[in-house]
Amino acid sequence: MQNIDLSLITSVVALIISLTALVRSRRAIQISKSQGDYTISPKLSLTNMELDIYDDNHDMPEFSFSAKLNNHSETAIKITSISLEYGHETDKKKRLNQEILSAFYIPKSESKKFRTTSNRRTANVAFQKFNLKEVHFWITVNLRGIYGEEIKTSYYLLHQEVGTFNVFTRCPDNEHAI
Repeated sequence: MQNIDLSLITSVVALIISLTALVRSRRAIQISKSQGDYTISPKLSLTNMELDIYDDNHDMPEFSFSAKLNNHSETAIKITSISLEYGHETDKKKRLNQEILSAFYIPKSESKKFRTTSNRRTANVAFQKFNLKEVHFWITVNLRGIYGEEIKTSYYLLHQEVGTFNVFTRCPDNEHAI
């Protein structure tokens, strides 16, 4: 009886170890920006940012991005949308949007977590539609100001060239927060 139990335990442990190794081998790069909070407006910030890039030996890796949007205001803030924007670096007419969250309010002094993933097909759509050699990715936060004006702020994630994946965590000068 002990041989069967020991054999079963050994098999289960071996299975767990092999599954853990498989999951770990898939992650190529992890970037955490939790110390570098990003101010979107005087009362709103993007924090706890994590960008994970996965490569499972195909032409184009995929990535996931997660963050927390914090409201430091004494009133609720209306977020029109949060989206993954991707396409040409400077020509905004050659960009596509993938909505992550639609209109919602963040109550005063509270936060909202969000996460998005991008698979290989996401960049391929922009490569083909706009005949691009590289595709750039942003997280875009749209909100309504106190006078009803639309405020759009983008956080630059990375860019991908055809067949490769280059990682950047910079915010281009023309994309800084308002």
